[in-house]
Amino acid sequence: MKFSVSALNLKKVASLLGDVVPSKSMSQESGGILMEVSENRAIFSAVGTDTIVKASVPPLSVSEPGQAVVNSGMFSGVVNSFSPADEGGVGTEYVDIQATPTKGCLVIKAKTSYGKTGKVVKHKRTIPLLNFELFPTIPELKDLEQFTIPGILFREAIERTSYAVSSDTNSGPQRGIYLSAADGKLKAAATDSVKLSEYIASVDESVSFDAVVPVKFATKAAKSIDIHSDVVVRVSENIFWVSSPGVLVGGVIHSDSFPNYSDFLTPPEKEAIVDKAVLIDNIRNVNFGHLDDDRVTLDFSDKVLCVKTELAVNDGVEVSFTGEFSVSFNMHLLIASLKVVPGTRVHVGFSGSEDPVFFSCDKGFLSEGVKFKSVLMPLNG
Repeated sequence: MKFSVSALNLKKVASLLGDVVPSKSMSQESGGILMEVSENRAIFSAVGTDTIVKASVPPLSVSEPGQAVVNSGMFSGVVNSFSPADEGGVGTEYVDIQATPTKGCLVIKAKTSYGKTGKVVKHKRTIPLLNFELFPTIPELKDLEQFTIPGILFREAIERTSYAVSSDTNSGPQRGIYLSAADGKLKAAATDSVKLSEYIASVDESVSFDAVVPVKFATKAAKSIDIHSDVVVRVSENIFWVSSPGVLVGGVIHSDSFPNYSDFLTPPEKEAIVDKAVLIDNIRNVNFGHLDDDRVTLDFSDKVLCVKTELAVNDGVEVSFTGEFSVSFNMHLLIASLKVVPGTRVHVGFSGSEDPVFFSCDKGFLSEGVKFKSVLMPLNG
């Protein structure tokens, strides 16, 4: 195997695949990157514990097609040591890669130019080859039904919901994001039983799937896709696949069902509207640390909001609400729930002081057919 590839494209591949494989693998091959080079493209693959990534780049030239597996950390370390050339020609324009099975090594060569100075530095790095036959098998997709959805909707769905995923390793499906599509609606949801987020968007009525996927896979897929084009979704019995031009990402589907959270979300009885940035700033201003439960209390009283803790009070925040209401939260969870709400104003929906509180935005800050809400349980007492 011998080919040349753009340093910029190679660096993007290394960034995309570098954190997929486990840091400590049962075998060297399971912690590797597979390179498959044909006459017109180079495909790089990595298989992690719950995520699979394949990235394709057009090679500048191919002298010899072939396959090779190398350690992910070593490969990424070498690639990241090269700075892609800028507009002034300073940096590395391309990288030459050659696998030599007889010597058991992969040789990576590059030249770094320093522009007008005319200085050129040559680089040569050698890393050992791993056993190609022991690389994990990647499932085939050819027999799976496929659905297309706008890339921007997929990314938004993940970015708006991933913060609510549980960090408890024993929380089962709540460690992932629930993704479903039916009757023309795409839904993404995540919850740890204290905070919850739900994103709903209109899609073609033919789109149909239902799965709980790892948050690592979901965020990886959301960052790697082209939001200006459609993404293709394929769902097998145990893997959720998302593909976009030049990249394919798969996540292992959780075997258990996601909690039926909708039954516990009674629509709020009252609503207050407040400037989001002002509210977040006031919460931060009363944070002096060493607080019981990191508790912050919001007191609404006739168009005025008082933000307070046991150590400090910020009074006089303007709010669109008539009446009185008081509710307490963990301030860090409250800020996280507010930050994912798009727009400049946040709509705060509430009923009783111990009922879930809803955070949403002005309709003008969401695309047509899109709905989003962030929900947080208050602190008791």
